[in-house]
Amino acid sequence: MLVAQAVLFAAAVPVLWVVGRRMLGTTCAYAMACAYALSRPIAEAAAFQFHEFAFMPLLTALLFERWQAGRRLRAPWVIADTGGPQPMIASRPAQLADVRLLRDCGYEQLYDRDGHLVLHAASPGSATPDLTPHRCTPDPAHSS
Repeated sequence: MLVAQAVLFAAAVPVLWVVGRRMLGTTCAYAMACAYALSRPIAEAAAFQFHEFAFMPLLTALLFERWQAGRRLRAPWVIADTGGPQPMIASRPAQLADVRLLRDCGYEQLYDRDGHLVLHAASPGSATPDLTPHRCTPDPAHSS
């Protein structure tokens, strides 16, 4: 298990190098990847017993790399709580507007009980919800 954890930590190095090369150039990319690989938190975590956080550096690096490359991926499932006001959203109407946007972007509602919703992407990749301008953004790979 420790070897698997070390492999997961190491798998983030090339992804971080790609992100660094795009943003700062090749020399800085090598410095950034080496700084990550030789950092004390990674060394301590790799020497410790296996834990689920071993997936986070790779998943986070992949998330940043895809975002930076302009390839925003659409979530296959969304869980929403529209039963009452949430700390991060101003009002219930704003929450319901976000759910309407998800439906407009091709998500199907599978479950609704007391304001708890589960939505599923019916047609993966056709459009991605973008909450900032509050519209659906077509996926260039699937547009004709």
